[in-house]
Amino acid sequence: MAQGGRIGYNKAGYVKPATEAQEVEALKRFKKPFNELDAQTRSRIRTGSYSNQEIGSWKKSPVTKMQEKVAQKIYDKPFEDLSKDRKTRIRTGKTTLESGKNPIDLMSTKERVQYTKDRAINFVKDFKKEKGRKPSLTEMRHIGKFDYQTIKNFTKEGIIDIQKLGESRGLKNPQTKIIDDDLRLLNNNQYIKDSFKKGEVPDFNTVAKILKTKDKGTVGYRVSQLASTYLGDRKVEGIKPSYKKGSELILDTATDIYTPAMRRLADLKIGKSVGEKSTATTRGNIRYHTPEGFGETYAIDEPGGTISSVRRGSTPYGAFGQIIKGDLNKKTKYEFDRKKSINEKSLQNAIATGDKKKINEAVKKFNNNVSEYETKLNKDVKPGQPKIKLFKVSLNNPKETITNYSKLSKNYQNAFQKNYKAKGYSFKVPSDIKPLSQIAEEVKNPKVMSGILKKAEAGASRLYSNPFFDPKLMGKVISDLGKGINVGLGPTGIIALNTALGVDPTQSIDRAGLGLEAALAKPLVSGATSVTDKIKNPMLRKIAERAALAGMSPAMAMKVASRLSPVGIASLAGEAVYNVGKLGYEDQKRFNALSPEEQAAERAEQEKFSFDIEGS
Repeated sequence: MAQGGRIGYNKAGYVKPATEAQEVEALKRFKKPFNELDAQTRSRIRTGSYSNQEIGSWKKSPVTKMQEKVAQKIYDKPFEDLSKDRKTRIRTGKTTLESGKNPIDLMSTKERVQYTKDRAINFVKDFKKEKGRKPSLTEMRHIGKFDYQTIKNFTKEGIIDIQKLGESRGLKNPQTKIIDDDLRLLNNNQYIKDSFKKGEVPDFNTVAKILKTKDKGTVGYRVSQLASTYLGDRKVEGIKPSYKKGSELILDTATDIYTPAMRRLADLKIGKSVGEKSTATTRGNIRYHTPEGFGETYAIDEPGGTISSVRRGSTPYGAFGQIIKGDLNKKTKYEFDRKKSINEKSLQNAIATGDKKKINEAVKKFNNNVSEYETKLNKDVKPGQPKIKLFKVSLNNPKETITNYSKLSKNYQNAFQKNYKAKGYSFKVPSDIKPLSQIAEEVKNPKVMSGILKKAEAGASRLYSNPFFDPKLMGKVISDLGKGINVGLGPTGIIALNTALGVDPTQSIDRAGLGLEAALAKPLVSGATSVTDKIKNPMLRKIAERAALAGMSPAMAMKVASRLSPVGIASLAGEAVYNVGKLGYEDQKRFNALSPEEQAAERAEQEKFSFDIEGS
């Protein structure tokens, strides 16, 4: 991205004219000639995205009888004649047969924007009249229920005038007072106290009566906030930490009716932990760039879990994401998240005892469960398709367990270090799992989204992964890197590539990733022998060649390499190559821990060895 704006495009060359069928489709759907449509719409017609033919598993589902009924009753039109905005709202359940009771549900996007502007203007006007001052941004959000970005946009456009940053400092947050009053009201109720003492989730309707509210979201929030207060995570004047076991049990067993509120609260906490907005907003940004109907088949999943991460205090790990099949996310992955929460609590209990045997047993149990569910989630994955990933637990520092740790922002790194210091464990985050905020940025690229949709059309269980692990790209990447670091593509070269690609050869899944491209087989052998060819002493050269190929002679290695299958490449020198790679990976970690002076001395020694090999 260029400074100050987007990079300009070169003048376009020859563009293939639309076919007769495409012209007909344009007129039929949009009542315009093909060439008068915008670029995205033309592209979708060219690629068949608007075709009535089945193009893949992600294609929108047929219109249901209920959706048609809603369209007819609310808009007095067939479903297919509605705008994309209205169809989406019906598909996602935002517009129902009951929507006539809430006029905003029936508004178009343009009408809703104007409605929000008018509401913001009136809110500021009424606030000034009542309080004698302008509202703050926080008051706009918590009292007026306006989105942060909406407030910023309206302020920038001059639609509303609110207090500048710092003007409201020292004022009591009115929303905090409302929440604290509600929590004190619940805390003084004997039924609520007894429920938390027993660890039984309070009856939803009873809580609503105590609070005198019909807002389901408020009820869900207050129960989870009271649990956090009893656990000591939230400070409320007049309420002392108590009923800790019961509070934990309630957070673990709260029924589905409480889930939306807890989920939203968890999204806010995760985003805040890494210095970002709510992860719910970030997921929405990702969905914005997907075609209509995509969300009915695929879902944005957090490998570390959202609610479970927040419940167990491993909050920042909920910021990572992947796009997987919706049915797997709702069933198998949901099962795993619940077990993950229980197993993580067991690990925390074991760490609290200080008993190494118990701690190691808890780690083993947790990771065995991860392996079990990764197998279940990936049972239908075809060769070459990305696998769904889960996080194994580790007692090591996040610097060693999060593969792309060095590429994360300081906010992320600080969050993980703070979490490790408090909890004593971390999670292993693979190289092809990225933060949701990074995915949200990358899906804006049409090429990235095109790749995602191609995987969706093929029915892949997971759609988004590290492009380095695309078999078509791996060969070129390793070839280029091999030339760039001038070490050859033998096991010693692969050691260097482990560092360059962020691959841990101690992980079987990463070793398999290095064996995807058959074209790498011969360069791997040739790279190893090209370096040893420069050693003049025949005996030393043969020893070096065998060492470079982990015990296999160049002739035998070339013969085997010419016959290797894509999967077989990983076993070029059997498990010996793995061992060499493992040693190199561990040696790299050892080198990173040295002081600058020690590193300089070791580099000098390596350079002397290189000079000895070159000879003269």
